[in-house]
Amino acid sequence: MVPRLCAAKRSALWLAGGLVVPVGIGLFVFLASSRPTSIGEVDSSLSQGQELRRGSNGSGAYYLNANKTGIFYIDNNLMYYLDYASEETYVLCDRADCKHNDADCGAYLEGGFGFCAVDEQLYAFVTDQEKNSYNLIRMDRNGQNRRVVCSISCGEETVGNYVLNDFQSSDIYYGYGRAYITLTYRIVKPPTAVSQNGLCKKQVCVIDLATGKMETLFEAEGVDLFLDVEIQAIAEECMVITMSQDADGLVAETYDEALSSGLSDELVEMLEALPPDQRLELWENDLYSFYLGYAIYQMDQCQFSAYLYDFSTDQITQIWDEACGWHYSDTGLPDAWVDPFYCAGWFEGDLLLCFCRYEAGSEPQTTVRRYDLQSGELYQVVDLSAGSLVMYAFGTVDNYVVDDGKLIYIRYLPDGNNGQLCSYDLKDNTETTLYEDVRTVTFRFLGEYQDNFIGDMMVNSRHGVYRISKADYYAGHLEQAKLLLSV
Repeated sequence: MVPRLCAAKRSALWLAGGLVVPVGIGLFVFLASSRPTSIGEVDSSLSQGQELRRGSNGSGAYYLNANKTGIFYIDNNLMYYLDYASEETYVLCDRADCKHNDADCGAYLEGGFGFCAVDEQLYAFVTDQEKNSYNLIRMDRNGQNRRVVCSISCGEETVGNYVLNDFQSSDIYYGYGRAYITLTYRIVKPPTAVSQNGLCKKQVCVIDLATGKMETLFEAEGVDLFLDVEIQAIAEECMVITMSQDADGLVAETYDEALSSGLSDELVEMLEALPPDQRLELWENDLYSFYLGYAIYQMDQCQFSAYLYDFSTDQITQIWDEACGWHYSDTGLPDAWVDPFYCAGWFEGDLLLCFCRYEAGSEPQTTVRRYDLQSGELYQVVDLSAGSLVMYAFGTVDNYVVDDGKLIYIRYLPDGNNGQLCSYDLKDNTETTLYEDVRTVTFRFLGEYQDNFIGDMMVNSRHGVYRISKADYYAGHLEQAKLLLSV
């Protein structure tokens, strides 16, 4: 099996400097009091404005809805709010006598995900077992008065049908009056199938939070291991969607068509040795094996495309088309695809694109460029050489521009373990050398609060969410960071 490595990132992994480090799950709340305080004590202005926000999932502090006032998250089926100003954590329940330990609590949300606060309302997705669907619900800030905004059918588990797959772990975003989601459907195969991998369908959709209307903006079909569709950047007027797929699509309707597409000699020999009825049964029950056998010999056909969706005209335009590059193993052999670039955010109406090029036996070469959406022209911003941007939050839609126009990145040192942190000011095109850090980077950004950064940091082998003044961060005084949540 040939793995796929997206140059952007995966929400369940740390990606830095070519290193892929699994992250833990589970969240432990760090509180000054013996039990959480009622949300009734919090100022009514929980979350306002049009900034883009990622919904929190219930799998740990890495998947938090961090906005400009605080952090909304789910832990053990309860909705919480961490207020930056008071550094207190509150259960989103306003009952003074509530013990917050059962479904009668307003903050109780069993199996919720994509949890977010938008203009004094709370939003989350929940499973509707009776209707076999996922419902986007709207709530008051105390968890009461719950209403279904939109319902998404999961599909029937019938052989040959498409069913919604693993939606709970997907990245969900809110902003500009909409929710932005990516849906992955898998085809249902017979129980006798050797593998449940196979054909899939991926959609990028938006939900109008006022009307509940859901629209599909982009759709593609292919084989699950060889098709990747992502939301890369979101603004009020437009959004960027990328797709990586084998150039030939890997979709053959019949065995003869698959043969003509170029199955390996070894696979053909094995199949031809089977009686026709067994060969047909294998084809129908385990189509994936044929695609895998073919794709191993066609890896250089993977193609990367980027599309711009304009909300004012409801038009989608392809703005990029290029073959994917290769990632190389320690032995110097190619072992995964790499997208040519990922979107690093917006600056003055232009897209910032981070290009990564890999060569066998050498460090990845990284550059950041500005892309003018009107002219289609690229402008060099900064050459990171052997280095990478420091991750800002999690998910596929990030904005690496922090502190009013700065990029933070690390240039790798020859020792293989450390790097030099730098800051680049996009306004005056100047670079500032900060301090040395480990390649995996000690402090990862989650958000900003006034003159502070909010981020994830590991101290004494424990991850946590910390608050640090920007002055201390730039000076390398990470020991001054204050723990808000312990993971």
